Amino acid sequence: MARNMCYAAQQVLHDRDREGKAFISPVAMTSKQEKEAIGGNNTYWNKSGKDLWKLKSQQPHLFQRPTAAMAEAEKKRLPAGFEETANPGWLHHPDRGIFLEVPTGRSFWFDQAADVHRELHEGQDLTSAITVLAGATTAASSSGSRGREAAQARHVVILDFHKAAEAYRLDLGHIDRPAAMLAVYGSAPGAVSPELAARSLHEKLLRRLGRYRSKWSENALQALLAETFTSLAAEHGAEQGMAAAAALILGPQIVTVASRGSSCVVALPHT
Repeated sequence: MARNMCYAAQQVLHDRDREGKAFISPVAMTSKQEKEAIGGNNTYWNKSGKDLWKLKSQQPHLFQRPTAAMAEAEKKRLPAGFEETANPGWLHHPDRGIFLEVPTGRSFWFDQAADVHRELHEGQDLTSAITVLAGATTAASSSGSRGREAAQARHVVILDFHKAAEAYRLDLGHIDRPAAMLAVYGSAPGAVSPELAARSLHEKLLRRLGRYRSKWSENALQALLAETFTSLAAEHGAEQGMAAAAALILGPQIVTVASRGSSCVVALPHT
């Protein structure tokens, strides 16, 4: 009985093949069986012929899964030049000597003289609104002594303090622009010589400006200029101080100092 049924089933299949009818199976085929049924048995991952396994062996980083360590490293990406400190939330820039408070975004510097951290002032660039021009000349007097003193007089004009500071490797990023100085040095008995003052005073001034990196007030700037005169005279044993006049311009601020018979005039042009 079973043999007759198998023979009958085979006959049905042969009859369908002769008639060109497709055999419909109640069992679903896999994707591979379907491809083989339509004559496709080759699989390419891309047209270049590179299989994924070869790509993975050559560039394994493309198949890396993000780990917790990688996510943490991405979160801790630091601003250029800064490094972490022992205090959470604080970063340090060793080259510039400044500290960054991450939550507030404020920068600080350490004042060694006062043993305290102070907020760093970011200098403003006002060169588009303020133009600085300067010049100096010497006029000889008719009298002999006055004429000799005028011939010995010296002047220094610095129209860019920031550029001058680079020669001494000083950072004046906290000083407003434009920053300039005009100074005239005369000769007087017992006072600092004009040649020495012309060589030394602006360097001392630059270094003192660089040491204090917070906002400078006008009173503090004028005191700084006067103290620079005094300290230079003391260093060289000049009991009569200096015969000089100087004007300092830092952004919107201008301060002047004059000594030993010198004078300095600040005037506003008529509008």
